[in-house]
Amino acid sequence: MNTTRLILTATLGLAITGTLAAQDQNPNAPKHPFLRGMMFAHLLHKADTDGDRRLSEAERAAAKAKFQEQRKEFVAKHDQDGDGTLNDAERAAAREQIKARLMEAKNKFDTDGDGKLNEAERKAAREAFQNRQGK
Repeated sequence: MNTTRLILTATLGLAITGTLAAQDQNPNAPKHPFLRGMMFAHLLHKADTDGDRRLSEAERAAAKAKFQEQRKEFVAKHDQDGDGTLNDAERAAAREQIKARLMEAKNKFDTDGDGKLNEAERKAAREAFQNRQGK
């Protein structure tokens, strides 16, 4: 169960390593507009703690602080040379590690073994993730 949370956190960390303003220049950002929109919607939903579908200044500040903390943890985890930043080799190694975890998660839900997730398998994966998140 913690694997899925780790995968999501790491994936989001890679996808939004730059600032939102520089996201278009970020080679790790999702290229497909739908994926970018889904990620943004998920982040907004998580940050909207009072459920009013708007981010107050306090919610924005809390979300920013949480993101910065998660980014620091991600860098610390993958920073092999200890210089406080990820060089190209460290980024590539982190990307490969995340890809391997995503494949592991995909294989877990690919019950028919065809290498793809059909609608029922995607639904099962979503439900498992939501149950784990307490939603």
